[in-house]
Amino acid sequence: MHTTSLKKYEKCILIIFDELIDWRNPSELTKIPADITFRLNNVDVIVVITDCAPIQDPACRSRENRWDGKFTLLGAKSTFYLDGIRLEEKLISRVTELRNKK
Repeated sequence: MHTTSLKKYEKCILIIFDELIDWRNPSELTKIPADITFRLNNVDVIVVITDCAPIQDPACRSRENRWDGKFTLLGAKSTFYLDGIRLEEKLISRVTELRNKK
């Protein structure tokens, strides 16, 4: 996703379905690699952590905390996490809320 292509859109929501497990060295996780050229400026991010049920699990919260920093470094406007419990309902609700937000 290239930032210049996002300028023509009023709202952009990125939905990620993943376990959010990063196998890189911890020292590499706090900075954006030089070869990453995209940014998430003005993008709302919704993440469905596919192996977390419930989302309140401490291991899941730990992943959320790690990824919050990464999404912030990339310029994300907001980040919201979901698990698979009542996923469709919660996902539609969150997307609707973001679309209606001024």
